[in-house]
Amino acid sequence: MNRFIEGIVHTITPMHVAEFGKDKEVKVMNAQTSSGRVRFPYFPANDVRGRTRRKAGETIMDKVKPVSLPLFHVLSCGSPGQIPATGSESVTRIINGQKDMYLGLFGGGPYIQKGGVRVRDMVPVNQATIEIGMVPECYSNLLSCYERKDKEGNTINQDAAPWVIQEFTHIKVDDLVAANRMRAPELIENYAQVALDYMKSVMENSAVRKDEKKLAAENLEKKRAGEIVASINPDNKTTKVGLGNILPSEAIIPGVPLYFRVDFEDYISDAQVHFFADSLAGIFNEPLGGRGSIGWGIVKADLDLVNGNRTKLFTFDEGMYAVNPVLPGHDECEEALEAYTIKSLSAILLAEPANDSKVKTKATAKG
Repeated sequence: MNRFIEGIVHTITPMHVAEFGKDKEVKVMNAQTSSGRVRFPYFPANDVRGRTRRKAGETIMDKVKPVSLPLFHVLSCGSPGQIPATGSESVTRIINGQKDMYLGLFGGGPYIQKGGVRVRDMVPVNQATIEIGMVPECYSNLLSCYERKDKEGNTINQDAAPWVIQEFTHIKVDDLVAANRMRAPELIENYAQVALDYMKSVMENSAVRKDEKKLAAENLEKKRAGEIVASINPDNKTTKVGLGNILPSEAIIPGVPLYFRVDFEDYISDAQVHFFADSLAGIFNEPLGGRGSIGWGIVKADLDLVNGNRTKLFTFDEGMYAVNPVLPGHDECEEALEAYTIKSLSAILLAEPANDSKVKTKATAKG
């Protein structure tokens, strides 16, 4: 019977997952619906999987630390190096690896073994994601969070994918230029001269950069009009001197329901599912995405383990998630973790020693 983890993760504070090469923008996915192409943000499956892998690796390393750098690499990102191992031992090790608590779940190791969990992108629950099947229809009751009403109180039809991204602005203040630190004269050595020189340099620098921007705008207009203008070397642009800045950043707004799902291969044991759930609880106890230092990325996770019936995956006490104690596999999981040694980890994760007939990996029983 297929076992999987499913549920809803609500954003409590803004969530920022940067688009590659565009740190200010969030990742956005395109999808085709009956009303045309729509766009919505998402939290990447690879990010969830990577965070969970690292939590699992830390749990193991805490049992056997300190570990070698190659072992640290495998337990953190799955691979000890760029080039996978080869040889006749591969098939045997892969079969043994499926039984290993860590390798069976996340894969990797010397032969880049396939893992036993399939994580999906977290996507908003909206009309578009339900229509195309990314989110099961049983979660359609959550669409009420997007409901809009007119002046008479009548419900207005929703967009196919309500826009749930907002641009936030963060201001970095330059205390000397803003002159808002009354104690600055007693805190800064040679304040009178230093402050005067600094503020003068900032103002002169600002004037030069303003002229450069004006010239660039004029040249752009000339190019659009068909005129030939000299190109400005980016390396010759004046570098900003002052510390003050305005930093825009996009984020998924609070209150958005995100659909979460993880599937397990048939060979994954109850102990391994329990180990994964424990690692997953760990990532939800920390901010997800960027800007965690300003309180972003706090979420509420309401997830179930589905195995014929539904069991709550977590308990929540004093602001912390933990694995529900009624989940099967707890004792077997603890037994397998306690059995780890540097030697056994090196054997299966680094292919050491070469003759693995002498190395027995702790197997976990299928529940």
